[in-house]
Amino acid sequence: FENPINIENHDYWRTHSNLIAPHGGKLIQNIITDFSIRDVEKLPKWKVDERVMIDAAQIALGVYSPISGFLSKDDLESVLNKNKLLDGNTWTLPIIMPVGGETKFPYQNGDRIIIEGEEKKRAVLSIDNVYSYDSDKLAHGIFGTKSTKHPGVKRLYENGNIFVSGKVSLLKEDLQTRKPFELTPNQCRVIFQNQQWNRIVAFHTRNVPHRAHEYLQFTAMEKYDCDGLFIHPVIGPKKVGDFTGDIILKSYNQLIEKNYPINKIIIGAFNNYSRYAGPKEAVFTALCRKNFGCSHIIVGRDHTGVGSFYPKDGAKRFFEELGDIGIQPIFFDEVYYCLKCKKHVEKCKHGINYNYKINGTEIRAKLEKGKALPDWFIRESVLNLISDEIKYGHNVFIK
Repeated sequence: FENPINIENHDYWRTHSNLIAPHGGKLIQNIITDFSIRDVEKLPKWKVDERVMIDAAQIALGVYSPISGFLSKDDLESVLNKNKLLDGNTWTLPIIMPVGGETKFPYQNGDRIIIEGEEKKRAVLSIDNVYSYDSDKLAHGIFGTKSTKHPGVKRLYENGNIFVSGKVSLLKEDLQTRKPFELTPNQCRVIFQNQQWNRIVAFHTRNVPHRAHEYLQFTAMEKYDCDGLFIHPVIGPKKVGDFTGDIILKSYNQLIEKNYPINKIIIGAFNNYSRYAGPKEAVFTALCRKNFGCSHIIVGRDHTGVGSFYPKDGAKRFFEELGDIGIQPIFFDEVYYCLKCKKHVEKCKHGINYNYKINGTEIRAKLEKGKALPDWFIRESVLNLISDEIKYGHNVFIK
């Protein structure tokens, strides 16, 4: 029980692949194969929210490699103060399990419990420690602010200041409860290898595809001589008003089928949630994609930010401060459509009066009001798909 077995190709990538190594050199695979439903029922249960359950699954599947469990207080301190785990590997966001609000946690060091989320999601947690941590210090360390106007800070304060550390494992049957398109890091590595890809650029997004996205994706592939593009939209909990994971996946699938080059694109669902932690989260998203086998990642000017909490060039400066983390970030200036050049550009001679900004916020605003957008802003086929979903009463925005 203490040594979960990898049931997915037994580190196929390690001996058969030229792909980039996982962060820390080892892809965590905490999957238990010798544990029955009867055994599960004997263990005490603890209810957790959706975000904790997502983190538990991502730990066990290796998305957060080399992390194998919820962080200890010492690891938490190291991440906040040094942007490193105690083992020396770069890591920028603490993966922690809050008990939640004022709830008293009845278990102790050495206990083994089942944590349960919605839709009967489960994981096994072997408790190392239960500890407290100052909420103000934690908020400032993660988000750079203590303002409850920041959605991440607000949620952190609501979850209380008691945390549990310990190794997390999934049961074999729970491995099959992943959402559609939710590929594991090991599965992605096998796919990339079978495609004979070596250099893969990742694209992280929480928006439906627009023309500026296409410019970023194909410019990056060409400039950095990449074999393929891994589109990896966030499908977990987001803030009110964001696009749902379903409509993002539907939009990209249509685009790949009708407009993108054949055998150059893989799409996967990133079952994670937006923390809106700005530069720290930008690096975190890069390290996760490194574990999926990507050698490059496109980093937006306001990658994983919210409001005006982070400077537009904050992510770039933070990557430069950290140095080589084993995956290459690709930065762009803000992409415009130039009415004179009649194409998408980062810079041109015609000036701001002819440059039209393209962003997901404006797409949301126009869709909500039923207004049209030009084809150079978003493909008509994608816009029609989203409009039809709205017309038929399907949710395309988080409510």
